Amino acid sequence: MTHDCALGLAQHVAQLVQLTATFQAKYGRHYRLKPGSTPEAWALYTAIFNEQINVARCLSLKSLEMPNDSYDKWWEREDTMDLSVAKTLMQHSAHLIATVSYFEAETQETDWSYAVFCAESTIAGMLQPAALQVAQASYQVKSERYAG
Repeated sequence: MTHDCALGLAQHVAQLVQLTATFQAKYGRHYRLKPGSTPEAWALYTAIFNEQINVARCLSLKSLEMPNDSYDKWWEREDTMDLSVAKTLMQHSAHLIATVSYFEAETQETDWSYAVFCAESTIAGMLQPAALQVAQASYQVKSERYAG
């Protein structure tokens, strides 16, 4: 993870905050999607899911494979991430930026940091597992493409 990657991740998280706020303002916190839901509700749901994939693609493969599940598993109760989770995710992305910046400024002899991995893993643990799977699959496609 580089400083630029951490900043890119934060931009995706900011977009996620905006999308979840819009969804929650229009449909309420505990809205359940169903076949009769409006096309706009489905479009917002899809945009929120896709933005989680974008966040996950910024993370290391190891953090996607080993997410920290200490955070509340919102996807077991809700169809879409709510604003409180998105705002907490924003705090964790700021922590990741600080951790990466500190690591880059202080360390010259290694390219891996346990602190950065923990920060990434915490963010991964807050994302819908299906979004992590899509991001993992994109890593596999990249490695297969460059293997031969």
